[in-house]
Amino acid sequence: MTYFRHINWNVFNIVATYISLSFVWILASDEFVRMVASDPEVFRNLSVAKGWFFVIVTASLLYVQISRYTVLIENKESMLRKRNEELIELSNELSRQLKAVQQHENQLKLRNQELDQFAYIVSHDLKAPLRAITNLSSWIEEDLQDTHSEEIRNNLSLLRKRVYRMDNLIQGILEYSRVGRTTSPVQQCNIASLLDDIIDDLHPPAGFQIEIGADMPTIKTNSLRLRQVLANLIDNAIKHHDKQNGTIRIAIHDMGDFYEFSVEDDGPGIASAYHEKIFEIFQVLKPRDTTENTGVGLALVKKIVESQAGKIQVDSADGQGTTFRFTWLKQKEITSW
Repeated sequence: MTYFRHINWNVFNIVATYISLSFVWILASDEFVRMVASDPEVFRNLSVAKGWFFVIVTASLLYVQISRYTVLIENKESMLRKRNEELIELSNELSRQLKAVQQHENQLKLRNQELDQFAYIVSHDLKAPLRAITNLSSWIEEDLQDTHSEEIRNNLSLLRKRVYRMDNLIQGILEYSRVGRTTSPVQQCNIASLLDDIIDDLHPPAGFQIEIGADMPTIKTNSLRLRQVLANLIDNAIKHHDKQNGTIRIAIHDMGDFYEFSVEDDGPGIASAYHEKIFEIFQVLKPRDTTENTGVGLALVKKIVESQAGKIQVDSADGQGTTFRFTWLKQKEITSW
C-alpha cells in the first residue's frame, strides 16, 4: 500500500493510454491488412504505412498528454511559489507582532514596577500620617479628659472614624490594584473550613445566624482570593442588615466546569436600579457617615471573580433580602494575579 501511494498517477495515465492504444491498434490494423492485402508486396507496404501512422498518432497523443502534465506541473509550481510568498509574508507579520508583544510586555513590566512603587508609597507614606492622627486624637482626648465637653468627644470619635475609613480605603485600593498583577498559589481548599475561619474572623453579632450548606467540597483553587470574595460578601450581608437579628445562608453548587457560590441574606434588599452600580469602585448606597463603607469591596469582588473567568450577579429587591451568586472556575492550575 505504501508503494502505491508514491505512484505518479499522471505519468501512469500517459503510459496506460499509450499501451492501450498500441494494443488496440496492433490487433485491429493487423486484421485489417490481412483482409485487404493478399499480395505480399501490398501487405508489406500497408504494414510500413501502418507503422508510421501508429508512430505519428501515438507521438501526437504523447505530446498532448505530456503538455498537459507540464502545464499541471507549472501550475502547481506557481501555486507553491505563491504559497511560499504568503508564508514568508505571514512569517514577517508574525515576527512584527511578536516584537510588538515583547515591547508591550516590557512596557507592562515597567508599569507594574511603577505600580509596585506606588503601592509601597501608599502603604507607608500615606498610612503613617493616618496613624499619627489617630494617636494625636487619643492624646488630645486624654489631655482634655476632665474638661472637654460631649461635643468635643463626639468630634474626636468622628475624627478617628474618618481616619479608620481612610485607612480601609487605602487598603482597598491596594488590594484592587494587585488583582491581575501578583501570583497566588493554587492548593487544596476545604470550603467548610474556609468559611469557619472567615466567620470566626468577622465575629458576627450574637443575633446573626449563618447557615452553611451541607456537603461542602474540597476544591483545588486559589484559596486566598476565594477567601477575599466570600469574606467581603458575608461582611456586607452583616454590615448592611437593617435588623439586629438576621440570617445568612451560604451554598455551593457544581455547575460542570464551574462551582457556583451563593451568599443570601434576609436584609433590606437592593433596588434593581442599583444592581450594576454597586459593583463600581467607590460607589455606596448609603451616606458615608451612616456606615463604615469605602465603596471598594464589591468592585474588588467583581474583579477577582472575573479574573477567574467567572461572573457575579445580584438577585434582590427592596425589602426582600439579597442573594449574591458568583461562578468559580474548577482546578485552575495557574492564576496570574
